[in-house]
Amino acid sequence: MICHMPIELTNFGMGENILEQNYVGCPNAHLVHRECLKRWIIHSQNCPVCHEKYDIKIIQIFEEYVAQKEADKERSKQQKQDSQRKTLDQPEQIDPEFEEKFNRAENLAKQQNFEAAMNIYWDILEQNKYPKDDGKTLRVVLHLGLAYYKMGKYAQCIRQLMKIIKIDYNYPLVFYFLGLTYEQLEMADKTKWAMERAKINAEKLSSKNDKYTKYLADIKKRLK
Repeated sequence: MICHMPIELTNFGMGENILEQNYVGCPNAHLVHRECLKRWIIHSQNCPVCHEKYDIKIIQIFEEYVAQKEADKERSKQQKQDSQRKTLDQPEQIDPEFEEKFNRAENLAKQQNFEAAMNIYWDILEQNKYPKDDGKTLRVVLHLGLAYYKMGKYAQCIRQLMKIIKIDYNYPLVFYFLGLTYEQLEMADKTKWAMERAKINAEKLSSKNDKYTKYLADIKKRLK
């Protein structure tokens, strides 16, 4: 963000109006272009060379710009979340090939043939037929994680569940299964954190669908 191009010092002087300068100096006289500092100060109010904090007068010059950039960042984040939520809320389009493979994997998992089930899950994912935030992809990743859980491969299970959380923080029961996994690893603090998140999630879900009530009851029991 800070370039190494020359700085125009024709009118250099301590008494010069800061607003008329094309450069800015820190308390230790390290000079940078104003435009460079404009981009830098979004991330830090300290000099990029010596890390000394800039004078309040210099910081105030960029206050409006920083506030605008923060607002833009928050707006962009919200738009992304809204877009993901809209995508996830849309009913899934039926794909006969997907349903056949997924159901075949589920039947194998029910028979405790987890290795064969996982081969099908990975085959679906490696085809890259659906976007990462598509409901089908998330469903496969969840069941892949659950297969790892049932095989006692908890680290791999956590890895898959965290992929879902990074895409959809409110995905149904993902925190519940994450909490169960941490519980198996005897990681009390992380179990509590995951189950508290799961409780919030299950309360919202159970208010719309009774099938989540049993999960909510189990979560409360485990937290207690």
